[in-house]
Amino acid sequence: MGGLVKERKNKARSDLVPIGIKIISIYYYFLAGISIFVVFFIGQIIGAQVLAIGLILSLILIAGGVLDVFIGINLWKGKNWAKILVIIFSVLFFIEESYGFIIKKSLEDLFLLVVNLIILLYLLFSRKVKNFFQNN
Repeated sequence: MGGLVKERKNKARSDLVPIGIKIISIYYYFLAGISIFVVFFIGQIIGAQVLAIGLILSLILIAGGVLDVFIGINLWKGKNWAKILVIIFSVLFFIEESYGFIIKKSLEDLFLLVVNLIILLYLLFSRKVKNFFQNN
């Protein structure tokens, strides 16, 4: 009986999460997946000649992937620190992508620039987001 009550509370809790927060959390899971995917092919990308660099890069990517999953989970749960980290990362990536777009003029940089700007504006100015994080 207790399990059914807990399941209903979790379902009700999940229904309260704004759709934008769900999308951003899934985006962070996706980023984690890319990091882990790249780690598996890092030896082929960099080559055996620079094994130490490949190992260091692999460890950084794994740590980044774990951090992305951790942020995604806790953002979905309404943890304010996760929202603050996403805002900080969005600002940093916005600056990086702005520089990349100015230099390379690539559509990839423009796309990521727009994605990070949307995430940033949504987290800073959405009433639903403010209410969601105040209640958790």
